[in-house]
Amino acid sequence: MTDFSIGCRAADFEHENVFKGLDFVESSAATEWPPKTSTADKWKQKLSNDLSLVFNAPEYLCQRAQIPGRNLPGKIANYGELKDTDENHSLYERFRAFAVSMNAAAVLFETPPTIAPGESGVRTLGRFFSNIERSGMRIIWSPRGFWSIEDAAAVARDNDLVLAVDPMIDDAPAGAFAYFRLGPFSSMKELLGPDETGLIIDRAAGFDEVWVSFATQQAHKDAVNFKKTVKAL
Repeated sequence: MTDFSIGCRAADFEHENVFKGLDFVESSAATEWPPKTSTADKWKQKLSNDLSLVFNAPEYLCQRAQIPGRNLPGKIANYGELKDTDENHSLYERFRAFAVSMNAAAVLFETPPTIAPGESGVRTLGRFFSNIERSGMRIIWSPRGFWSIEDAAAVARDNDLVLAVDPMIDDAPAGAFAYFRLGPFSSMKELLGPDETGLIIDRAAGFDEVWVSFATQQAHKDAVNFKKTVKAL
């Protein structure tokens, strides 16, 4: 039987009601810049030891470089799109150290459409992910753009990544572990109903472990309701 972990997305850890009663949080707290150690220490004091953490990688590392909102070391053009640059490597190391200090179970990279299917995009992804220190954390990849599930699954397999999928749209690649990621447009309903929760459960069949991250219109309610549903199975 599949072991579910259920969570939702949150910007920070200041409001406990966002993740109360859940198994994990997918946090965007580091998407602009990894927080200071003092901030991490303050957050850790507020969090239950039973709450697992997934951190989204910084946008300056993953997305197309833009005019910064902060003074960045080095050249702004050398940031983003997982480029093989000193600036990106340094930023990843800072992000990794923060995630490790928070005892994160995983980190998630959301790549832009400019990292596209084809030789160049596959080479960029392979070069980056083959050269980073993982510190025992899972690396989850959520590609944007025109990736087919087959092409994305092949890249994930070749680079030891977990491919994030929306179970309302796609099946996850076969394996022991899957990461389901539902966004605000996964369903047009205000709250997910039996049809949607049933589909999630059906698509989790065959996996030993599935993490389900909600960022739906009523993310916390959907997560709590889904947790009750799977508990009753």
